[in-house]
Amino acid sequence: QQRTLARERSATRRALLTPEETQQQRATIREINAARRVAFTPKEIEQQRSLAVDRSMAKRATATPIEAEEQRVLARERTATRRAARVSEEAKQQQTVAYKATRLQKTVKQKQTVMKRKPNQDAKVDWPKPVDMDCKVNCLKNFIQHMSMDSLTESVCGICNIRRYKRELRHVPLSKIPSIELLKIHPDLHNIIPKIQEINSFNSN
Repeated sequence: QQRTLARERSATRRALLTPEETQQQRATIREINAARRVAFTPKEIEQQRSLAVDRSMAKRATATPIEAEEQRVLARERTATRRAARVSEEAKQQQTVAYKATRLQKTVKQKQTVMKRKPNQDAKVDWPKPVDMDCKVNCLKNFIQHMSMDSLTESVCGICNIRRYKRELRHVPLSKIPSIELLKIHPDLHNIIPKIQEINSFNSN
């Protein structure tokens, strides 16, 4: 009766606990058990194992079919989690082994390429090679052509008033400009620039 009461009390306590508290209790119980196992002698370990076997046998004998099924389900879940942990650890080990093997292969290949390149270094190579005379002459011609006064002279566009290189501008006579009547001087410029009317009359003539 006392054992049943203790079990009921522990069950009620577990039901009232939060998931975090249950995890903490499990962790503390595991630590206590681990500390006890470390302190045990080989004989005590064998005694504990035999006691655990006897307890499990007694529980199985006294358990109802429903409890037995629940215990089986729990045992299956525990074994599944253990197998998953083992599989993950084995996969990690295999990945590390494969990574190390690939690194070794790369280092071996690099060493082989270095060994192959070393004999070629002893061969005589004319470097730097002298520049051909034709290339020098062409470079000098291009430099003179692009730095001459004709290519560097600048002029101002009569429409957009932008200074550009003269080689990029195009000369167009006034007679060929379409809708030239739109190219008028702003009225404010008559007061700023003196004799602008005379210039306009001269251009119109």
